[in-house]
Amino acid sequence: MLTNLKIEKFRGFSELSLTDASRVNLIVGRNDTGKTSLLEAIRLLLTADPRNLNRKTRSRVARRPLLLWQDYYLAFHQLRSHNGPVLVGEVNSIKLTLRAEIRNVQQPDALAFHPDSNDGAGEDGDAFDGGESLLQPSQEIVFNATANGEARAEISQRLRRGSPVGRLFTGATFPKIPPVTWLGTDRAEVWPLARRYSDLFRSGGSNTLVELLRQLEPQLVSLVMLTSEHNAIDLDGAVLEADLGFDHTLPIDSMGDGFGSIISILSAIGTAKGGLCLIDEIENGIHYSVLPNLWRTVVNAAKQYDAQVWATTHSFDCLSAIYGAFCDAPDELRVHRLDRRSDGSVIVHTFDHVMLGHALEQGLEVR
Repeated sequence: MLTNLKIEKFRGFSELSLTDASRVNLIVGRNDTGKTSLLEAIRLLLTADPRNLNRKTRSRVARRPLLLWQDYYLAFHQLRSHNGPVLVGEVNSIKLTLRAEIRNVQQPDALAFHPDSNDGAGEDGDAFDGGESLLQPSQEIVFNATANGEARAEISQRLRRGSPVGRLFTGATFPKIPPVTWLGTDRAEVWPLARRYSDLFRSGGSNTLVELLRQLEPQLVSLVMLTSEHNAIDLDGAVLEADLGFDHTLPIDSMGDGFGSIISILSAIGTAKGGLCLIDEIENGIHYSVLPNLWRTVVNAAKQYDAQVWATTHSFDCLSAIYGAFCDAPDELRVHRLDRRSDGSVIVHTFDHVMLGHALEQGLEVR
């Protein structure tokens, strides 16, 4: 598990420290306090892959095309080139560090970004649509990652056919970093749902998933992944369906977005076996009456898959439900509230189960 985290100069955080984490961690706070950014910092620290900084999939409004290095640059606090992000954390007694900086390219080559070319365009080939370049042609953004002081990865913003140029360092004594699963707000889409279930099936965790889902839908017999009858070869046409004991299986989307969201949440925890599962807006698409059972199921899933869960929420119902769900496992829960001060800095208030109960009883605003 990730036990502590320190963030400097990353997105909206000038500095942030979180020192008391548990198996299930719920991140709360007002808009623009950095809840999603906190999850992104954890994912970036563990994966050392800055491509994860792209927020295109969670945008609710149209976004102008950006070069990949510009997505990287948006991670810099207040968009200042001298404010390179620094992330430090400890997971399974492994000290991880990730730093980003802008360097001068000593020997510019064909891979160096040039503002008048399309080198480094996004995966769809779109270039930045105007504005003054933030980097000079002789500069690059570099992310450096270490584990227990040993070099782990070095990734540059310079691109080759849409992929970052980088080097991975491995050695006989290199520690194994736990896996990370990210679940965004688009979790009910059919194909990603089928793919995640397929990964879970291959790892032998699908039976556990069905047992967990029966706590929410007692009629469930099994989950079945099918290909379209018109597209039996291309797995992009795969769909996940539920067997409820009827003559025919039911498409997951016919059972409502809530059931699909629950399957996505539990499947994500399962594919994060032995690692971390990061869930943005966990209550999204789920009715408040289901939340108590959902949290009890999440607790069981985290234990059975030996995973640590980090989730964000805006919902008071979600907060109340999580308190009741952890009465039998109070030490497994932490709620971290992010507060932005008048000077723009963000601090963390951490509630254990007892403190959360007192706050809810007294009507204090925990969100």
